[in-house]
Amino acid sequence: MLAAGLKPGPHVSLAHAIDKFKKEKLREIILYCVFLIIFIASSNLQRDVEHAHYYAQTVKAVVLLREFPTNPYAIRFENISSHKHFWDFMIEVVPPMLFQEKWYNGDAFQGVDAGQVLLANRLVQAPRLRQVRVGPKVCSVPPRLDAYMSTCYPKYRSGSKSSEEPIPGWPPGTMMEYRKPQQLNSHWLVDGLYPYEGGGFIVDFPLNSTQDDLREILGHFRDEKWTDIGTRAVFFDFALYNANLRFFLSVRLQWEFSPTGTVTPQHFFRVMRLGLFSPREYIALVLDVIVYAFILYYSMEDSGKMIRLRAAYFDDPWRFFHWIMYIFFLITFVFKVQFLLTSLSYVNTEADRDSEQAVLDFEYLGWVYSQIWNWTGFNTVCVWIRAFSFLKYINESTTQLAATILSSAGQIGRFFCVFLLVLWVYSVSFSIAFGTDLAENRNLLSSAVELMKVFALGSKHFDNITEINSLLGPILFLTFQ
Repeated sequence: MLAAGLKPGPHVSLAHAIDKFKKEKLREIILYCVFLIIFIASSNLQRDVEHAHYYAQTVKAVVLLREFPTNPYAIRFENISSHKHFWDFMIEVVPPMLFQEKWYNGDAFQGVDAGQVLLANRLVQAPRLRQVRVGPKVCSVPPRLDAYMSTCYPKYRSGSKSSEEPIPGWPPGTMMEYRKPQQLNSHWLVDGLYPYEGGGFIVDFPLNSTQDDLREILGHFRDEKWTDIGTRAVFFDFALYNANLRFFLSVRLQWEFSPTGTVTPQHFFRVMRLGLFSPREYIALVLDVIVYAFILYYSMEDSGKMIRLRAAYFDDPWRFFHWIMYIFFLITFVFKVQFLLTSLSYVNTEADRDSEQAVLDFEYLGWVYSQIWNWTGFNTVCVWIRAFSFLKYINESTTQLAATILSSAGQIGRFFCVFLLVLWVYSVSFSIAFGTDLAENRNLLSSAVELMKVFALGSKHFDNITEINSLLGPILFLTFQ
C-alpha cells in the first residue's frame, strides 16, 4: 500500500491499492519517457557543441601559440614565468593580434573592416587590463636579517589588498586610482591560486586604438614598473563576436604574480550565445520551459506523497534520489534565469560606451554559462538513473537486479565512507611529505586527484617519489595500493 502512496487503514483494500499502483506506474512510465525525449531535445538544441569547440580552439591557437617576435627562444604564452616575459607578450603579441590594420595582401583596413580578429571576429567592447595588488607589511624576520629586509608583500587576501596607494597611469604623469567591483561591474574570480575580487587598477583600450597606441601605453607602463613586488594578479579581458556562427567568445588571459617572484599564466575561453534570435533558440526555450514544468509536477507529486505518508515516505531509497535531482535542476534553473536576463539586457540595448570601455563582465557571464552546462551534465546522469528505477516493472530479471542493488546500497555506502577516509589520510600524508617537491601533491585536493589516478591507472610519479624519500615514498605508495 505504501508503494501506491496509500497509508494502511481499515478503509483501504489491498485490491484497490494494487489497481491504483498499476495505473500510476503505467502513467509514470509513459510520462517519464515523454520527459526524457523533451529533455534530450532541449539540451541538444540549446548548445552547438561541435562548432563552439572548433571556434574556441581556433582562437585559442592564435592567442596561445604565437611566439614572441623579438625573443631568441620559442617563448609562448604558456612559457611566461617572469615580469619580463609578461611585458614582452603584452607589447609584442597583443597589439598585432587584436588590432589588425591590414589585409593579408597589405591593403589597409577601411571603415567597418577595422576591429576584426582573424577577419571574421569583431571586438565587441574595449579590452581591459586590470591589476590586483597587496599592500606592504612589516616583515617578521630573524634578527640576523633585519638589516636586509623590513617590508614584505603577503599572499593575496581580501584584507591584504592594496586600494589606497595609486600606481602610474595613462597619460604620462597621471596616477591610476583603485576602483571597486561595483564601479567596474565585475565579479570575484575563484579559478586561480587564490580567489580575487573584481576591483583593481584598470585601463581600457578603446576600439579605435592602433597597434602603435597600444605599444605606447604598454611601453609606458613597463617603463614605470606598473607591475612590481606588490602585484598579485593581472587580467587581460576581451570579447569577440562571430556573426557567421552567432557566437560570443569571452577571453581572459590571467597572470598570477606569486610571493616567490614567479609568474603563472592561465587562460579561459568561454563560447556562448546571447539572446534569442533564431527559431531554433525559441523552440529550445519552449522545450526547456516544458522540462521545468515536468520537474515542478514531479516535485509537487512527491511532496503530496511525503505529506500523506510522512516518515514512511522515505522507506523507498529512490525517493531520496528524486529530491537530489530536483535540487540539481533548481540550481541549474537559477543559473539559466541569471544568464538569460543578463544576455537579453545586453543584446537588446543600444551600444553606448562599448567602444571606450568594458561595459559587461563577459568572463563572469561565461562562467555562469559554463555552470549551466556543468549542472546540466549532472542532470543528464540523474534523469537516466531515475529511468533505471522503472526497469524493475519490465520483467522479473530486472526486478531482481534492482532489488539486489538496493539491498546492497547500505554496504556500498559504508565502503565508500571508508574509502574516502583512507583517501583523505593518504592525501594529507602525501601532501605533507612531498608537497614542496611535487606539483601533484602541492595541496590536499591535488594529492587526492593524484591518488585517484594511482588507484585507477597506476602512478607515473613513483620514481619521483622514491627519489625524494627512498623509505617513506615506497611505504606510502604500496600501502595505499
